[in-house]
Parts: sequence; structure tokens; C-alpha cells
Amino acid sequence: MVPRDPTPPPGQYRKLEPHEWIKQVREDKKINQSTIEERTIKFDPRARISQSYISKIEKGLTPLASLGPLRLEALRQALGVTTDDWVTNTGLIIVTQADRDDQPELPNSLQEASIKYGDSIPDLRNSEWLQLLRSVSPHNWDGPETPEEWLALYMNLRNHTKPRKR
Repeated sequence: MVPRDPTPPPGQYRKLEPHEWIKQVREDKKINQSTIEERTIKFDPRARISQSYISKIEKGLTPLASLGPLRLEALRQALGVTTDDWVTNTGLIIVTQADRDDQPELPNSLQEASIKYGDSIPDLRNSEWLQLLRSVSPHNWDGPETPEEWLALYMNLRNHTKPRKR
């Protein structure tokens, strides 16, 4: 058993890692892992998150971002948390149905990255991931301009969400 961090002084709280936050929300709402599986199937059969997979996520063994946009939204809804709370506590953006219905055209260089790297990195052929990548554009930046820059952005996003080794 891993020793827990000492209790912080009153009024001060340690920021939870996303996988810890997911588990805390689920337990606080008295939702078991099997119920998460049932709720994600009802959201969309393609969004099913098995009990064993949610267990691995909560233990920090599998990155939360490995779920992909559709399954992330299904998990958010299964837990009954607001989009704002989700983004604040996980750092992951939610792609809603309205966002998917209103998808702007992908930049040519992102389409090229999908073709060039999609065989070895299936997420780069996933329309939800492509739209998520397209939507990332910090202030004063129009986004990547080459397929290699899109690949680097994708890798950075995926690596950013991996649990830290302790």
C-alpha cells in the first residue's frame, strides 16, 4: 500500500492528479466502476469504458487522454461533472456533439499529417482527435504549418497527459 501524503493544514489542499480526481468524484457520488461502464455504453456504444480500463485510469496506470475525445465526454457525463470542472481538474478539453456537427475544414498540413503518420499513429486518423488538434491555437499563433509540426503537437498533447512516475 502506498503511503498517503500527510493531511495539509486546514484551508490548504493538495491539487489532485487527474486520475485521482476522477476516482474521488466517482467515490463521492457513490458510483461504482461497473456503473461507469454501463453509463458510457448508454452515451454511445463506441464510447464504452470497461470496468477494468477505468480501474487502470484511476490507478494512474493508463493516461486519461488515451480514451480519446468521444470516450472522455462519455466519462464526464457518466460522472455527472460540468465541462468547466472537467477542464479545470483534468486539463483536457471536451469536444461536444455541437463541436463535432460544426466541424470546420482541417488545414491541409493536418490532413497531410494524417495521411503520412496515420498508419503508425491511428489517433491521427481519428476525426475527433483531428478536430481537437485543429482547435488548439494559443493566442498569437495560427497553429502548426507542416505535418511534422502537427505530429509534434500531437505527441506533446499525449505526453502531457501521461501520469508522472513516482
